[in-house]
Amino acid sequence: MFKDKELREASRNEEKYIETVIGQHYEEIYKYCCRHLSQKEYAEDITQEVFLNFISHIEQYREFGKIRNYLYVIARNMIINFGKRKATMKSNKRALDLQKEREHLLSVDNSFFMREAYKALRTNVTFALADHEGCKTVAVTSALQGEGKSLTAANLAISFVQADQRVLVIDCDLRRPKLSRLLTLGNTVGLSNLLLQPNLRDSAVLHSKETGLDVILSGDIPPNPSELLGSQRMRDLLDDLRQKYDCIILDTPPVNMVTDASVLAPLCDGFLFVVRMNWSEKGAVLQAVDQLEYAKAKILGMVLNDVDMEKSGYSTYRRKYTRDGYYKSHGYGYGYGYGPQPPYQQDAAPEEPPR
Repeated sequence: MFKDKELREASRNEEKYIETVIGQHYEEIYKYCCRHLSQKEYAEDITQEVFLNFISHIEQYREFGKIRNYLYVIARNMIINFGKRKATMKSNKRALDLQKEREHLLSVDNSFFMREAYKALRTNVTFALADHEGCKTVAVTSALQGEGKSLTAANLAISFVQADQRVLVIDCDLRRPKLSRLLTLGNTVGLSNLLLQPNLRDSAVLHSKETGLDVILSGDIPPNPSELLGSQRMRDLLDDLRQKYDCIILDTPPVNMVTDASVLAPLCDGFLFVVRMNWSEKGAVLQAVDQLEYAKAKILGMVLNDVDMEKSGYSTYRRKYTRDGYYKSHGYGYGYGYGPQPPYQQDAAPEEPPR
């Protein structure tokens, strides 16, 4: 009753009325927002929005006994809308990051130095597997998620295509596949379906006109990815595909996350290990390498990714062609950045306002 009387007296002056409402309920609404937001740093912003909404619609909130309930309802609605906005923002960010990666798919539009870097990688892989006759099977992996292995695998494969080789890329990440989005391909039949029904091979192999690659996507997400990848059917499938292609690139899951990459070790001629500058952790990399060596995998080498050439100290040693045929000192490099993609955490639905 005391609060209602105080509000009634304050209502004669709108500025005093607003000040009284905020003074009485701000702390309470702030604590309510803290309880129902997974990211507490936004509680202050949401609380301020609640009272801004109250001020802008002050004529609707003149029933003194219901002010508290009004504020709780506004806060609850804003928390729900904030969760939806946050989900949309994260979805838009993932789409933007993926679009940036697509721009770095190897093509004639890329910089000369980027194309040369992948040619050097292709040459190094070829020499590392010089004693392997016939089709070469190379797996690309990393220690953790977000280090650029899928883009590296795709670009290495494109580089082999540019050398007039028949190349197949297989998305062996049966848990969080990415090649379908990166290469903008879609198919209802993929590797997991093919391992269960080998007669689907013709419909599982897609051809990308843009990159010249043949691709087998991951397919339906199975409950037992490791068992499928390490099965005799996987071995038989690769043996059959080697008869048709000069090179097979496997995009595998991160080593430290799951065992899928390790179980493929006996089926591959070698592994390329992708390390992202200022992202990969030394301990995680060493642990992943130890795990691959324990699985008797042949590690062909490391690919240092996302390098800031100016800050790395390498720019002194790089050169650029000029039109007159001479070299000029110049810093070059290729890099692409994309942030981590943690699983989206939905804010808990706020409880009904207290009566």
